[in-house]
Amino acid sequence: MSGPAASSDLPTTSSSSSSSSSSIDDSVSSLLVYWLYPLQPFQKIQYDSTPLLSGLNKVEAGAPMSTSVLVCGRRPPQFIFYAISGTLCDVIQLALDFAFAFTTGWDGTMTWAVSFWLSIIFRHTSHRYIVFGGYTGGYASSLTRMYISYTGIVIISTVFNYFMIRSGVNRWKAWAITVIWTGVINFFIVKAVWALGGKKAKAKKGEEGEEEEESLLLDENDKGHKKNTSSLFNLVKSKLPSSPGSTTKSKSKKDDVESGKGNGNIEDKINNNNGGEHVYHRNRIDTGD
Repeated sequence: MSGPAASSDLPTTSSSSSSSSSSIDDSVSSLLVYWLYPLQPFQKIQYDSTPLLSGLNKVEAGAPMSTSVLVCGRRPPQFIFYAISGTLCDVIQLALDFAFAFTTGWDGTMTWAVSFWLSIIFRHTSHRYIVFGGYTGGYASSLTRMYISYTGIVIISTVFNYFMIRSGVNRWKAWAITVIWTGVINFFIVKAVWALGGKKAKAKKGEEGEEEEESLLLDENDKGHKKNTSSLFNLVKSKLPSSPGSTTKSKSKKDDVESGKGNGNIEDKINNNNGGEHVYHRNRIDTGD
């Protein structure tokens, strides 16, 4: 009794976690209308009969801005959208840094580390809708991968910020310098992690459908084998000599054609004067003899 009960609990737990992740994603998606509202007027502005900004409706449907938004009919490079997303998140991180600096009295290195770590959740959401697109494996799985990938850069940037402040650099100037170089590195880190999640999902999907693919290939091979066998049989049949009966029939037909029976109009009449003998009238070509 304990075995089935334990196994029945597992799907319930996984389904509840996936439903909670999807509910978080749906609630964030519902806020896009308000996030994109300041950009709506730019869609009505036209430059050379081309909208200054277009494609926001695709973003509201869930597509990333980097693949759907056009500026004057052209798509900007992906790094431009990453710079926009990173700048917005840097503003959030700076606000957190100020809050910790004036409420806790921490030094610049401590506030940097904590604010950067907390800002990852905002960066994850911003990069999804502005830069890289949908979460692979769900919201919770994607956020966990991003936190793991950011751990190294948080530690390195914290050490860098610490030595800058200890060398006499102002804490806010050290903050700005650290943000600049970490922002460039983070682009390549997040891009690789986002793609890595997609490769894992594709690999898992491929493993699940491997047996089905093999069965399809076997069916195709069977069909091909039958087709090849039929073709081979027809080829061998065409190369074999004809049977004696068919040869005799074809020869008899050829003799009839040459004698004129096959080309003439045969009229079978009964001649009463000749004792009921059959008289054949054929159309012959007059050669002038």
